[in-house]
Amino acid sequence: MCSESSQPRFKSEIEGRQVHDGEIVTACQSVCPSEAIVFGNINDPNSKVSKLKALERDYSLLGELNVRPRTTYLSALRNPNPEIKA
Repeated sequence: MCSESSQPRFKSEIEGRQVHDGEIVTACQSVCPSEAIVFGNINDPNSKVSKLKALERDYSLLGELNVRPRTTYLSALRNPNPEIKA
């Protein structure tokens, strides 16, 4: 059984700091070999999730309706080089 001080959230509170990026990993993140699921602090410009959201490929479903969804996706790359014929 883990003590409270060994859990990342409690440890960061004791140390008086924010939880570091990647310090807490959900079960679905840990079993996904392709790292297709990413969680983190989007307010931290150095976090992995913030950098992924800044990519041109990032989009949200119904985002054009200004519903401000929390979940976004990265579009698949399809023939990024126009000189390559399919």
